[in-house]
Amino acid sequence: EARGFVYGMDLLALGQVPYTDFMYNYGPATIYLPLWLSNVSGGFLSFEQSYAVVLVLFTTGGFVALFAFLRSLEIPKSLRPLVLGAAALVWACLTMGLQYSPLRFFIVPISLVFLDAVTSRQSGGGILPLVRTGMAAAIAAAACLAISPEMGISGAVAVAAYGFILILRRSIPGAMACWLGAGGVFSATLLEFPGYLDSVFAFGSGGGNF
Repeated sequence: EARGFVYGMDLLALGQVPYTDFMYNYGPATIYLPLWLSNVSGGFLSFEQSYAVVLVLFTTGGFVALFAFLRSLEIPKSLRPLVLGAAALVWACLTMGLQYSPLRFFIVPISLVFLDAVTSRQSGGGILPLVRTGMAAAIAAAACLAISPEMGISGAVAVAAYGFILILRRSIPGAMACWLGAGGVFSATLLEFPGYLDSVFAFGSGGGNF
């Protein structure tokens, strides 16, 4: 699918906007990031080369996210490399493009691990812990939305569910901060890209991915 990503970068470089001027089925990070990398290099990296660099980053980042997630679970340390190696065999799908990189499939759980890590470290009252929780929820939702519409929806639902966990922990203000942070980012994404969710409803595979 690399050809489609690079073609999207061509259209973006010509001033067109994804989801509005042309149909784009993936997250904004998959097109804006390689274009930005090519521009920052002053043209030293072609669109194809910058795309390849981002593909490597997404693949590496996905395995780092997987290992971080395994560390957060009660799995014997000796089994973690085995699980990581098995995942490498499954996810080494470089010909399918950024959409099939490990980062796409693990962005939601690792975002929740990040959100829980930030929230669990908050102590005391006041507005500052709530601001940190809201910012962490916003970052978690933004990371999911940047990867793909399906993961964006899944991430928003997951963060909302985490808010209910905070209610069970008797932290209603924390839940509200969590919902406001994620909801604000989700709303801002739809305002910036009105057609962001079109691919989810236009193709059966979009619903299946969700």
